[in-house]
Amino acid sequence: MKLVVVSVLFPSAKPFFDTYFQSIADQEDQEFLWHVYLDGVYEGDIPFLSQQPDRIEICPKGLTPVEIREYIVRCEHEGPGSHLCFADVDDIMLPNKTAMMKQVLGHHEMAFHDMETIDGSGRVLTASYFEGRYIPDETQITDLLHRNYIGLSNMGARKDILYHALPFPKNFILADWWFAMIACLQGVVPKKITTGLIQYRQHGDNFIGDNQRINEHQLKQAIEIKKRHLRALSSRKELSDNLRNDVKSYLRKVMDLQETLLIPTAMEQYIDWIAKQLPSYTWWEFVNTAWLERNSND
Repeated sequence: MKLVVVSVLFPSAKPFFDTYFQSIADQEDQEFLWHVYLDGVYEGDIPFLSQQPDRIEICPKGLTPVEIREYIVRCEHEGPGSHLCFADVDDIMLPNKTAMMKQVLGHHEMAFHDMETIDGSGRVLTASYFEGRYIPDETQITDLLHRNYIGLSNMGARKDILYHALPFPKNFILADWWFAMIACLQGVVPKKITTGLIQYRQHGDNFIGDNQRINEHQLKQAIEIKKRHLRALSSRKELSDNLRNDVKSYLRKVMDLQETLLIPTAMEQYIDWIAKQLPSYTWWEFVNTAWLERNSND
């Protein structure tokens, strides 16, 4: 297998370029291809240090982040390499990242790994992204309905599996969730790697940012995003009747939660409750319909 590591460089991530590029140069296994896509930055402005990319592409102007990921997967589909890893430039790859991913992806079609979390300055927030979350050893579609723990930052997969997920539905946001979902629909069982292979940076440009607590606006936005994505999934032809019913049932529960949270006191109670359940960066899980069942039983 031949691994391709893909990076998207964009202006707001410039403060993190140096540490990211150094982490590329520090990889213990250098037998991989490094492809860089420029989104609003210019090659002459980038200090690549000692490591030079094997390919540099300029993204078309005006694309959303998800559209850029689609553009990349289409570009990489016919190119060299068999497997693809996205690597966010605001994160830091630990030295064993490429070696471990090559080892695991040599035997599995898709894999995902644990991560440390750090803040904007690089201070370690948690030693494990997985800790405190339910992440089964063998991920199924029903697991991903309620959780989003396979991200672009910690995922690797065969290129054809990612290509099969295209095109993304209209007005889509979660490329990572969609890649994992469609892979599972193909019968892929993503391999869980319990070793942390990157430092995952939480800062102001993330959806939650570096806040310790989700706010009302973010929660409302998360609910709308989740509804949109569940509707898109429910329309996939590959779904069995039982699975389609599961998706639609969960969508109805999300809509019930949204209606209940129109009551100000309910919104306050919900945010207090969810803040005690999960870390701040797990925003997909913040839309948790178990709260409705809990309240109905009180």
